[in-house]
Amino acid sequence: MPDSPGPEESDSAAPDDGPTLGQQEEAKLFQAAIAIMPSMQRLLANLRSQVGPALQSLQTSADLTQLPDYQRILADFASKISFPDFAELMRRHLPGNWHGAIGDGVKSMDLFELARAGWPSAWVPGPKVLRALALAAPAERGQVLCENEDHVLDGCDIALAEVVSGPSQVQASLLSQAVAAARQGYHAPAQALAASVIDTVIRESVSTWRGYADWLRLHPDDDDFAIGQMRYMTAMAPLRPALKRFFPEKGHPVPEAFNRHASTHAVGEVQYTRTNALVAVLLAVSIVRELHAQYAEQVDEESV
Repeated sequence: MPDSPGPEESDSAAPDDGPTLGQQEEAKLFQAAIAIMPSMQRLLANLRSQVGPALQSLQTSADLTQLPDYQRILADFASKISFPDFAELMRRHLPGNWHGAIGDGVKSMDLFELARAGWPSAWVPGPKVLRALALAAPAERGQVLCENEDHVLDGCDIALAEVVSGPSQVQASLLSQAVAAARQGYHAPAQALAASVIDTVIRESVSTWRGYADWLRLHPDDDDFAIGQMRYMTAMAPLRPALKRFFPEKGHPVPEAFNRHASTHAVGEVQYTRTNALVAVLLAVSIVRELHAQYAEQVDEESV
């Protein structure tokens, strides 16, 4: 594990920081991938329309002049690729805390895989703690959170401060109380409240609640989603391990990692830990902040 991060005065302000030179290179690739998609589709359609007849003619003739002018086609394709403000595009499609975390050994997919493993990475924690989590061995990530608890909670307060309107405002207010409880050392109440908020928001995220299994079915653990869904998928990814079912009556052990069901039905020293409290608060804040971002974007679109 790398050395534990020291004081991070600028950690919580990172969502507003501009990308570094290393991040700009990744941003360029990200923007290029998005920008060329429509042109690539048109290019492939163009190639199909021209290559097919050319190959057919070659079956009866060796005249290479029948082949399309690929150099002209590619030049025309390249001229249609534009690079607008890629930093702004990154801010739109990736969580704000990723911009200061990506680079020097940490890639965007590393942060997505971190979320898949149960460690919230969308919107919170701040970029320096997020980098430390991504670079740490899985068994040492809880220690990273605990050693940087003040910075973790500061980042949660900043993320929640953005939720000043909309349907997630009440949950954000309650989560501020969970953050305050954890800051005072009352980790168990913080975990219990965060787990309840998580349960509430996922139930309200679907038109008809049919249970956790159905919700998980609607949120499969795969890579089949659009670039524009990256933020949402990252925010929701830690829910899969957090919603893993267990049955004590069948002899199943109480999960040691944060688990929504265990937080409610298996209250005790195994489930209620400082690390799990921080994970629960981070996860609840991450989801509420993402739902508010989607609400704000919808309001902006409707006002145009």
